Amino acid sequence: MVGLDDESSRCKRRRVVMSDSEESNVAPSAPPTSLAIKASVRDLLLVSSSYLEYHICNPLTWQCVPLPEPPRGRYNVCGLLTCEPNNSQLLSNYRVLLKGDISVNEYEYVLYGAICCSGTGKWSRSMLWCPRTLVPEFEWWSHFFVANNGILYSQLTGNEDDIRGFAAVHLSSGTISTDSPIRIQFQFRFLHLPFGFGRGWRACLEHVCSGVVQGRLRLSQLLKTNQKFVLKVWELNHNSNDNFVHWLLVHEVRLKRNLNRTNRMFMAAFHPNNGDVIFVFCDHDLYRYKIGEGKYKKVGQLPHLKYPTNNADKLTRYFRTCTLVHPTWPTLIPILPST
Repeated sequence: MVGLDDESSRCKRRRVVMSDSEESNVAPSAPPTSLAIKASVRDLLLVSSSYLEYHICNPLTWQCVPLPEPPRGRYNVCGLLTCEPNNSQLLSNYRVLLKGDISVNEYEYVLYGAICCSGTGKWSRSMLWCPRTLVPEFEWWSHFFVANNGILYSQLTGNEDDIRGFAAVHLSSGTISTDSPIRIQFQFRFLHLPFGFGRGWRACLEHVCSGVVQGRLRLSQLLKTNQKFVLKVWELNHNSNDNFVHWLLVHEVRLKRNLNRTNRMFMAAFHPNNGDVIFVFCDHDLYRYKIGEGKYKKVGQLPHLKYPTNNADKLTRYFRTCTLVHPTWPTLIPILPST
């Protein structure tokens, strides 16, 4: 199923909800405009109707668990959800991160937020930090996160929305403070962009996409060169050493033009289980594309009245994807402990 989520007016970001189903259809109706999809992992969604109301939902089973009200604060971006399955593989523990303000001093970047853990059923104020000497200068921490193996990845961007690299945070590695109102502190790790990744305007968000494919983080760059669309895809490699990661170039191809000979093409998402399949926007239309075969299959379409063609390239800055995977057995969401 492929559908568009119209988020509330409080958050400009839109998200495309993708399934790993081979047969995809346009969703018959959009969810209520007051309900926003904030994040996804496996078959679970983090949804919100306001900055104070969050729920963990499984759209396959209709199970929905409300979270307690988070601490007061300016959480100016969407929350993040990550899962840690236990031995039964049926019940999933999770943590939700809400990101607030960023401060910069002479020595470090500091990000304030709040974390809710299903084990305690409570929110704790948190702080993420990193020495400035380890991170190139950036202006914004992306509104979009990718969760994989307990690690949260977020794009760091400059003034022109050009990606500078990734921040990686392992939510189980925080230190707990008993003498500070900020209970949990994390040091985030900076990941440099791969060799051969175009900088400047080529690194702007409309040319870049990130996601998880078969348990690995991927990064793509799609550019138009000499009237042809060139796609590069890198995969983050953790095999060699846990303290040393590097990017592997897994695809560098020229995409065939679709039947409409579009002049606008933007990557929407990776297929979570097939490294050779991507989803791309061609003007208003969403296609499934098989690398190596050059075959397009139309799976969706933007509403023409709401999104004029001449604004299609600008709108891609506000589209982000949430991947919804159908496991062999649906994930059960634990009820939070009584507080």
